[in-house]
Amino acid sequence: MKGLRNRRCKRRFLSSRDGGARCRYCGRRQKLRELTIDHVIPLSRGGTHAIENLVLSCAACNGAKADRPVEDFLAAGAQAQFGSQSAGPRLSPGGGRVP
Repeated sequence: MKGLRNRRCKRRFLSSRDGGARCRYCGRRQKLRELTIDHVIPLSRGGTHAIENLVLSCAACNGAKADRPVEDFLAAGAQAQFGSQSAGPRLSPGGGRVP
């Protein structure tokens, strides 16, 4: 999506697209400016800066995910480790929302 080069605009767009200012991995609510922008498919693994490949995540989840694909991150149990206090939105191994 063209015109979303500014990080603040990207954060606002991702927040409205994904249901609010919360981490896509653990579901914790945070102030929008405290969330980081994460590449679902890391750049080092062929991912792009396309808006479809970006999600908001808390610093803890983003650091734990590092440069792994989301499937590896979730399979490693990080979701259980970071998401135990929240019932927020989760990503399935394919990257889609889990109801």
